[in-house]
Amino acid sequence: MRYCIKGQDLFQVVKGVKFILNPYSVYGKELIPEEIESLLNGTIYDQLDAHDVEQKKMLAFNELFERAGKKQNGLILLDGYNRKDLAPTDKLKLEDSITDLKACLELFPNHWQSMVLMAKAFQRLDKHAEALEQLEVAFKLELENHFIPMEASLEAMHLKDLDKGLFYSEEALKRKSNDVALLGNHAMNLLIAQKDTESKATIAKAIKLQPNDQINRNIESIITGVIAGNRNRPTFEDTIK
Repeated sequence: MRYCIKGQDLFQVVKGVKFILNPYSVYGKELIPEEIESLLNGTIYDQLDAHDVEQKKMLAFNELFERAGKKQNGLILLDGYNRKDLAPTDKLKLEDSITDLKACLELFPNHWQSMVLMAKAFQRLDKHAEALEQLEVAFKLELENHFIPMEASLEAMHLKDLDKGLFYSEEALKRKSNDVALLGNHAMNLLIAQKDTESKATIAKAIKLQPNDQINRNIESIITGVIAGNRNRPTFEDTIK
Protein backbone atom coordinates (compact mmCIF):
# COMPACT_ATOMS: atom_id res chain seq x y z
CA MET A 1 0.00 0.00 0.00
CA ARG A 2 1.29 3.44 -0.88
CA TYR A 3 0.97 6.39 1.41
CA CYS A 4 0.83 9.92 0.10
CA ILE A 5 1.69 12.91 2.23
CA LYS A 6 1.79 16.57 1.35
CA GLY A 7 5.20 18.23 1.31
CA GLN A 8 4.09 20.77 3.91
CA ASP A 9 2.92 18.01 6.24
CA LEU A 10 6.17 16.10 5.78
CA PHE A 11 8.26 19.17 6.58
CA GLN A 12 6.16 19.78 9.70
CA VAL A 13 6.66 16.23 10.94
CA VAL A 14 10.43 16.10 10.52
CA LYS A 15 11.50 19.63 11.33
CA GLY A 16 15.24 20.18 11.65
CA VAL A 17 16.17 17.57 9.02
CA LYS A 18 17.88 18.28 5.69
CA PHE A 19 16.03 17.26 2.54
CA ILE A 20 17.39 16.48 -0.91
CA LEU A 21 14.99 17.28 -3.72
CA ASN A 22 15.44 15.22 -6.89
CA PRO A 23 18.51 13.41 -5.51
CA TYR A 24 19.22 11.53 -8.75
CA SER A 25 18.83 14.52 -11.02
CA VAL A 26 21.37 17.09 -12.16
CA TYR A 27 18.86 19.62 -10.87
CA GLY A 28 18.85 18.29 -7.33
CA LYS A 29 18.78 20.72 -4.44
CA GLU A 30 19.53 20.48 -0.75
CA LEU A 31 17.04 22.16 1.56
CA ILE A 32 18.52 23.08 4.92
CA PRO A 33 16.31 23.40 8.03
CA GLU A 34 16.35 27.22 7.92
CA GLU A 35 15.06 27.23 4.33
CA ILE A 36 12.34 24.73 5.21
CA GLU A 37 11.24 26.87 8.15
CA SER A 38 11.03 29.95 5.93
CA LEU A 39 8.91 27.97 3.46
CA LEU A 40 6.56 26.89 6.21
CA ASN A 41 6.09 30.28 7.83
CA GLY A 42 6.03 32.24 4.56
CA THR A 43 9.05 34.45 5.29
CA ILE A 44 10.79 33.16 2.17
CA TYR A 45 8.56 35.54 0.19
CA ASP A 46 9.80 38.44 2.31
CA GLN A 47 13.35 37.39 1.43
CA LEU A 48 12.49 37.34 -2.27
CA ASP A 49 10.93 40.82 -1.99
CA ALA A 50 14.00 42.12 -0.16
CA HIS A 51 16.26 40.71 -2.87
CA ASP A 52 14.17 42.44 -5.54
CA VAL A 53 14.40 45.74 -3.65
CA GLU A 54 18.18 45.37 -3.32
CA GLN A 55 18.53 44.66 -7.04
CA LYS A 56 16.55 47.79 -7.94
CA LYS A 57 18.60 49.80 -5.46
CA MET A 58 21.85 48.61 -7.08
CA LEU A 59 20.59 49.41 -10.58
CA ALA A 60 19.63 52.93 -9.49
CA PHE A 61 23.01 53.41 -7.85
CA ASN A 62 24.95 52.25 -10.92
CA GLU A 63 22.99 54.61 -13.15
CA LEU A 64 23.67 57.58 -10.86
CA PHE A 65 27.36 56.77 -10.40
CA GLU A 66 28.01 56.27 -14.11
CA ARG A 67 26.13 59.46 -14.97
CA ALA A 68 28.19 61.45 -12.45
CA GLY A 69 31.40 60.04 -13.93
CA LYS A 70 30.39 61.05 -17.44
CA LYS A 71 29.61 64.59 -16.29
CA GLN A 72 33.05 64.87 -14.69
CA ASN A 73 34.87 63.43 -17.70
CA GLY A 74 37.63 65.79 -18.80
CA LEU A 75 36.98 68.20 -15.94
CA ILE A 76 38.85 66.51 -13.08
CA LEU A 77 42.14 64.68 -12.73
CA LEU A 78 41.84 61.68 -10.42
CA ASP A 79 45.60 61.51 -9.89
CA GLY A 80 46.40 65.20 -10.01
CA TYR A 81 45.25 68.76 -9.69
CA ASN A 82 43.58 70.66 -12.53
CA ARG A 83 43.96 74.46 -12.31
CA LYS A 84 42.36 75.45 -15.62
CA ASP A 85 39.43 77.88 -15.55
CA LEU A 86 35.98 76.36 -15.87
CA ALA A 87 33.36 77.46 -18.36
CA PRO A 88 29.87 78.09 -16.88
CA THR A 89 28.54 74.96 -18.59
CA ASP A 90 31.34 72.89 -17.05
CA LYS A 91 30.54 74.25 -13.60
CA LEU A 92 26.95 73.12 -14.08
CA LYS A 93 28.14 69.65 -15.07
CA LEU A 94 30.22 69.38 -11.91
CA GLU A 95 27.36 70.63 -9.76
CA ASP A 96 25.04 68.08 -11.37
CA SER A 97 27.61 65.35 -10.72
CA ILE A 98 27.66 66.32 -7.04
CA THR A 99 23.88 65.98 -6.91
CA ASP A 100 24.10 62.50 -8.44
CA LEU A 101 26.87 61.45 -6.04
CA LYS A 102 24.88 62.67 -3.05
CA ALA A 103 22.03 60.47 -4.27
CA CYS A 104 24.51 57.57 -4.50
CA LEU A 105 25.42 58.08 -0.86
CA GLU A 106 21.78 58.11 0.15
CA LEU A 107 21.57 54.60 -1.30
CA PHE A 108 24.95 53.38 0.00
CA PRO A 109 26.23 55.75 2.71
CA ASN A 110 29.68 54.11 3.00
CA HIS A 111 30.58 54.19 -0.69
CA TRP A 112 33.91 56.01 -0.35
CA GLN A 113 34.47 56.16 -4.12
CA SER A 114 31.45 58.48 -4.42
CA MET A 115 32.94 60.66 -1.69
CA VAL A 116 36.26 60.94 -3.53
CA LEU A 117 34.61 61.86 -6.83
CA MET A 118 32.46 64.42 -5.05
CA ALA A 119 35.57 65.86 -3.38
CA LYS A 120 37.29 66.20 -6.77
CA ALA A 121 34.26 68.07 -8.12
CA PHE A 122 34.23 70.38 -5.09
CA GLN A 123 37.97 70.91 -5.57
CA ARG A 124 37.50 72.07 -9.17
CA LEU A 125 34.76 74.42 -7.98
CA ASP A 126 37.16 75.88 -5.37
CA LYS A 127 34.96 74.59 -2.55
CA HIS A 128 37.84 73.24 -0.51
CA ALA A 129 36.09 72.90 2.85
CA GLU A 130 33.42 70.71 1.25
CA ALA A 131 36.09 68.68 -0.56
CA LEU A 132 38.04 68.08 2.64
CA GLU A 133 34.87 67.04 4.48
CA GLN A 134 34.21 64.26 1.95
CA LEU A 135 37.83 63.11 1.93
CA GLU A 136 38.00 62.91 5.70
CA VAL A 137 35.01 60.58 5.79
CA ALA A 138 36.45 58.47 2.96
CA PHE A 139 39.79 58.32 4.79
CA LYS A 140 38.12 56.63 7.77
CA LEU A 141 36.29 54.13 5.57
CA GLU A 142 39.09 53.11 3.18
CA LEU A 143 42.26 52.30 5.10
CA GLU A 144 44.73 51.44 2.32
CA ASN A 145 44.30 53.85 -0.58
CA HIS A 146 47.06 56.50 -0.39
CA PHE A 147 45.31 58.80 -2.84
CA ILE A 148 42.66 59.80 -0.27
CA PRO A 149 45.01 61.27 2.39
CA MET A 150 47.13 62.82 -0.38
CA GLU A 151 44.09 64.73 -1.65
CA ALA A 152 42.99 65.55 1.90
CA SER A 153 46.41 67.06 2.54
CA LEU A 154 46.07 69.24 -0.56
CA GLU A 155 42.66 70.51 0.52
CA ALA A 156 43.84 71.19 4.09
CA MET A 157 46.75 73.22 2.76
CA HIS A 158 44.33 75.18 0.58
CA LEU A 159 42.47 76.03 3.78
CA LYS A 160 45.76 77.01 5.48
CA ASP A 161 45.31 74.25 8.05
CA LEU A 162 48.97 73.24 8.27
CA ASP A 163 48.44 70.70 11.03
CA LYS A 164 45.89 68.78 9.00
CA GLY A 165 47.94 69.19 5.86
CA LEU A 166 50.95 67.58 7.54
CA PHE A 167 48.83 64.89 9.17
CA TYR A 168 47.37 63.74 5.89
CA SER A 169 50.57 63.93 3.84
CA GLU A 170 52.21 61.80 6.54
CA GLU A 171 49.28 59.38 6.51
CA ALA A 172 49.64 59.05 2.74
CA LEU A 173 53.25 57.98 3.27
CA LYS A 174 52.19 55.42 5.86
CA ARG A 175 50.08 53.83 3.15
CA LYS A 176 52.77 54.04 0.45
CA SER A 177 56.07 54.77 2.17
CA ASN A 178 58.46 54.82 -0.80
CA ASP A 179 56.41 56.86 -3.23
CA VAL A 180 58.68 59.69 -4.33
CA ALA A 181 55.80 62.01 -5.25
CA LEU A 182 54.29 61.62 -1.77
CA LEU A 183 57.70 62.21 -0.22
CA GLY A 184 58.15 65.39 -2.25
CA ASN A 185 54.68 66.65 -1.26
CA HIS A 186 55.32 65.95 2.41
CA ALA A 187 58.74 67.60 2.26
CA MET A 188 57.21 70.77 0.81
CA ASN A 189 54.44 70.78 3.43
CA LEU A 190 57.08 70.49 6.14
CA LEU A 191 59.03 73.40 4.64
CA ILE A 192 55.91 75.59 4.50
CA ALA A 193 55.24 74.68 8.15
CA GLN A 194 58.82 75.71 9.07
CA LYS A 195 59.89 72.17 9.94
CA ASP A 196 63.12 72.49 8.01
CA THR A 197 65.12 69.59 9.46
CA GLU A 198 62.32 67.11 8.77
CA SER A 199 61.78 68.63 5.34
CA LYS A 200 65.43 68.17 4.42
CA ALA A 201 65.48 64.56 5.61
CA THR A 202 62.28 63.72 3.72
CA ILE A 203 63.44 65.10 0.40
CA ALA A 204 66.80 63.38 0.87
CA LYS A 205 64.97 60.05 1.10
CA ALA A 206 63.05 60.82 -2.07
CA ILE A 207 66.23 61.75 -3.97
CA LYS A 208 67.94 58.58 -2.77
CA LEU A 209 65.07 56.48 -4.09
CA GLN A 210 64.95 58.26 -7.45
CA PRO A 211 67.97 60.51 -8.07
CA ASN A 212 66.80 61.74 -11.49
CA ASP A 213 63.35 62.96 -10.45
CA GLN A 214 63.42 66.59 -11.59
CA ILE A 215 60.43 67.70 -9.52
CA ASN A 216 62.02 66.50 -6.31
CA ARG A 217 65.38 67.95 -7.37
CA ASN A 218 63.64 71.30 -7.66
CA ILE A 219 62.04 70.83 -4.22
CA GLU A 220 65.47 69.95 -2.83
CA SER A 221 66.87 73.18 -4.29
CA ILE A 222 64.08 75.23 -2.72
CA ILE A 223 64.60 73.60 0.68
CA THR A 224 68.34 74.13 0.53
CA GLY A 225 67.89 77.77 -0.46
CA VAL A 226 65.43 78.48 2.36
CA ILE A 227 67.64 76.86 4.97
CA ALA A 228 70.68 78.77 3.70
CA GLY A 229 68.72 82.04 3.77
CA ASN A 230 69.11 82.57 0.04
CA ARG A 231 65.41 82.53 -0.81
CA ASN A 232 62.05 83.25 0.79
CA ARG A 233 60.08 80.48 2.37
CA PRO A 234 57.36 79.44 -0.11
CA THR A 235 53.66 79.56 0.66
CA PHE A 236 51.23 76.87 -0.43
CA GLU A 237 49.96 79.22 -3.16
CA ASP A 238 53.51 79.40 -4.55
CA THR A 239 53.61 75.61 -4.95
CA ILE A 240 50.47 75.36 -7.08
CA LYS A 241 51.10 78.22 -9.50
